[in-house]
Amino acid sequence: GEAVMIGGEMYHIHTANPISSSRLPLFETYSGKDAEHVPLFSRSKSSPISYDASAEEMKNALEQMQHVSHVDVRREIDDSYTDDGFKWIVTFLTNVGDQPDFFAETSKLIGTNPSGFGIRSLINGTPPNGYQSFIINNPEATSYKLENLETGRPYYVRVASISDKGQSLPIGTLPAYLAPGGIPERIPSPTMKSLNER
Repeated sequence: GEAVMIGGEMYHIHTANPISSSRLPLFETYSGKDAEHVPLFSRSKSSPISYDASAEEMKNALEQMQHVSHVDVRREIDDSYTDDGFKWIVTFLTNVGDQPDFFAETSKLIGTNPSGFGIRSLINGTPPNGYQSFIINNPEATSYKLENLETGRPYYVRVASISDKGQSLPIGTLPAYLAPGGIPERIPSPTMKSLNER
């Protein structure tokens, strides 16, 4: 069933037992403490995706999910299946570094091989050299000071906002990058020189 996080631990909802307003049946045994008002989080979901979705349909469905941002999608025929199988190669264009795992909910699929869907990483993302991120907790802040920068090295900065609705797309700055200049040297004392002897 669907994966949920309860008290910082991952569990799966039971697919057969009924769910009610006061009962959440789990597939695994709950190992947390008995308590009220325990935080519960579910995975971000896409809209339903057809088994034969085009690359554009897959792209649109993924980009509507929280924290996915811009992606490039390519669809190919999957030679490992004989029944019109497809595979989609997804490349994250704006998210930096390795991305969290995706989970495919296949309970609504029908056919000869509804459980034959799989997800795997071809290339794990790595952050750029020298990449750093900072969280500004003050919602009224309009500036942030970056310290310990190297002179002459170009720095690219992107800004994103986070709310209870999710994370916005990152926005670049203008100009696109800046390189800190060095500390100006002391200007030498002026010298006086006569143009002629008169």
